[in-house]
Parts: sequence; structure tokens; C-alpha cells
Amino acid sequence: MAEENLGRIDISGVDKFYGDVHAVRGVNLSVPAGSYCCLLGPSGCGKSSLLRMIAGHESIDAGDIKIDGRTILGQPARQRPTAMMFQSYALFPHMTCRDNVAFSQKMRGVDKETRYAKTQNMLDMVQMGDFADRLPAQLSGGQRQRIALARALITEPKVLLLDEPLSALDENLRVLMRNELRMMQQRLGITFVHVTHTNTEAIATSDVVVVMGAGVIDQAGAPHEVFNRPASTYTARFLGGHNVLTARDIATHPGSDRTTLAPEGDAPFYSLRQDLTRIEAATGDQPGPETVIKAIEYEGSSFKVTLAQNDTNPIIARINDREFEGSDLAVGTPVRVRYDPSDLCPMST
Repeated sequence: MAEENLGRIDISGVDKFYGDVHAVRGVNLSVPAGSYCCLLGPSGCGKSSLLRMIAGHESIDAGDIKIDGRTILGQPARQRPTAMMFQSYALFPHMTCRDNVAFSQKMRGVDKETRYAKTQNMLDMVQMGDFADRLPAQLSGGQRQRIALARALITEPKVLLLDEPLSALDENLRVLMRNELRMMQQRLGITFVHVTHTNTEAIATSDVVVVMGAGVIDQAGAPHEVFNRPASTYTARFLGGHNVLTARDIATHPGSDRTTLAPEGDAPFYSLRQDLTRIEAATGDQPGPETVIKAIEYEGSSFKVTLAQNDTNPIIARINDREFEGSDLAVGTPVRVRYDPSDLCPMST
């Protein structure tokens, strides 16, 4: 199938107001056909509004949205080449799983034998074929999600829209289901647009991660690029796992045997991954200032070590558990910060 028929999304200059609240501000975004895109950000950043505008559940106040080069503005939701999987799953409680999945086919006038055959194939695909006669109340959260997914996919959309699909699940099931969603997307080859506020979820599933804040896109790109080279302090802090350093911080903690370090460019801030931040017990013959360990938290495969900087911008090092257990580090230990200067990433405010 040609790429242009797989659900390319082009969003141009889209604005959305709720009264005086400018919820989405001139957003421009292209989502490649057949890709998995995650809209990532905190509550109120505009990500769900953007998803609902693609679906046709919200009008737009300015701009355009195209799928495969054709505008979808003015088309009702049921006529768009999209399907929506809601956060609540929105299953009919009085209908069996089979009838929930077959509902859209029934509304289109598909005969019972044909729609039930297609429904069974879809239930089998999401590993729910043996649950066709159960009611939603008789299912677990993960099973209800699979039924909601089958109900959305049976319409054969070019674009599947997922609004916080994993938020109601416990951690272990969330990891399992995000892997299943990713494998399903790769198997079907259609475009997925997935809204989440969980950074690990977005990084693990997506081809394209879009970090949003205050109604605008702060950064968009491949997950490894966005994580390793955040463009702003907002993205670095929201993704987590980074120290946000000023040029003064770098001068204070030079990271090498030199007493000063001149980073490339004149950026106001730099990110440094916490797992690439090293600390070592301070000795009198080492250059550079000392600081002390303020807190140590065990995280399973690593230890999170927080240094006694100011509370709003602490320096954190994440140390492999075996490496940590072979050291003499403890709360109150004087240490020096070390890192490879090439691991510093310049950022805007």
C-alpha cells in the first residue's frame, strides 16, 4: 500500500479557544503515514484538545487539518478516516463483547452473519475470541481495553486516536498493554496518535514524540533524539532523567580535572543526563569544590543520589546498583561531580 494511503496527518496553524482560554496556539505538526505518534504533556497543555479536533469531536477556530492531503474540516466524526479509543473505553454495559465490537457494522447495515464473522476475526486478533459472550462488567481492565481497541479497529480507519488509553491500568499491565499497542500498530501499518502524560510510555511506544506545554509544541522528534537532546528546560524537566545546569553550575562543577570549562556556544542552560552524571568521594588533592550527598534512594537497578544544592534545581546522579554497593557513598559524604563535557546539551529557557 502506498504511503499516501496510510494516514499521513498534516496540522497547520491550528488554534482552539474555550472562551478566553487559548488552549491550542498555532500548532503545526506533520505525522508520517503509518507511524506511532505520542502527544506528551501535563494536564491542560492542549494535547487532548488536539486529538479531539482530529477526531471531529471539537471544532477548530483557525488553521487546517489534513489526512492524506485532504482537509477533514467540515466532515462529521463518523465520516472521517479515523477511529477514537476513549480513556473510559465507553463500552455499552448491556451488550456482549461481540455486540460492542459489531455495533458500528450494525449501524452501517451490515448483515448479522457478515458482521459477526468480521467481529470474531477482530476479537481473535486482540486475543479476546473466547470472551465474545461476556459483558464488559465481567472483564478486567486490560480485557476491556482490548474490546475497545477491537471496536475501534473494525471500522478500518487510516488513523487510530487513543486518549490516555493506559491511565486506568496498574503498572505491570500498563507495560504489557503498551507493548501490545505498539505491536498492533506495526502489524496493521496504520497511523496511531496516542495522548499521554507519562514520559516512559511515550518514549517506549512512539516513532514520533511531541512534547506539548501551554498549548504549543515545545519539541517533536524521534524519542531517542528528544530525550538525548532536549531543546528547552521545559522538555528536559518534563521528560525527567536530566540535570538542568546553568553556565555558572558548569563552572562550579567542571566535570574534569580542569577548574573551568567553557561549553560550546552561549546557551543559558545545559542538560546533562542523570545516568551520565558521576560523583566520587572528595579528597584533599582533587581540584574543584566539594558538595555533600543529601539523599539516597534505591530504585532497583540503580540508586538515585541527590546532592545538597538548592531545592529547586538539585543535581542528581543515578548510579548502577553494583557500582554503588562497591563504594563508600552515604548521606553526608563530601563528593565532587564529574562528567564528560561532550554529554552537555545546550538548551533554551
